[in-house]
Amino acid sequence: MMAALFIASLLRAITWFVMFMRASVNLHNTIFYRLLRAPISVFENNPVARSPVFSHVSTTFNGLASVRAFGAQEVFEKQFYVYQDDHSATWMLVTNSSYAFALIIDGLCFVYTVIIVVVFMAFPEQLGAGDAGLALASALILTRGTSWGTRMSVDMESQMTSVERIIEYSRLPQEAALNSDDSHKPPPDWPQKGEIELKGMSLCYEGSDKPVLKNLSCVIKSG
Repeated sequence: MMAALFIASLLRAITWFVMFMRASVNLHNTIFYRLLRAPISVFENNPVARSPVFSHVSTTFNGLASVRAFGAQEVFEKQFYVYQDDHSATWMLVTNSSYAFALIIDGLCFVYTVIIVVVFMAFPEQLGAGDAGLALASALILTRGTSWGTRMSVDMESQMTSVERIIEYSRLPQEAALNSDDSHKPPPDWPQKGEIELKGMSLCYEGSDKPVLKNLSCVIKSG
């Protein structure tokens, strides 16, 4: 009997290990493939680059020679403190909001328990002592479970950010294929001469429909 239980537990552990390993490998390969074929704008707009603190530190270190050459150390230092203060204020707001939410939940549970006690005290003849004890015990269990469940739901929603990030990365826009299809493939002897010709080209910034350059036509000669 013990040998059968041991073999069953071992098989279950191996099964779970294989399942999770395959899932993690497939997830890693999918995200890695999508990132390799993603345009460069994705890396410029990722959450780390959007963070003012990290982007400011990275920019400062990359241009440290220029900052020292122009004597702008104090300017960059003050700007870093501004970003740091904003980050600390936001983090404190999140922490205090979670504490306030927990306090409100505990207050509602306390009010619920008090209402049950008042009802049993107002009708002592209709409700017996056994009913009162059972109701109070059930109320305490319910309030404790409600408080714990609400907090866990908030924490789970916060932790689901990583899942949202994985889904976002798995749906990244992809660049065009390296090889064009037959209908758009250039001739085998292309290019015969190194020049570029533009006819009526218009360019606009990303996210804007208004073109910056309109109907541009030119020829860039080779050599």
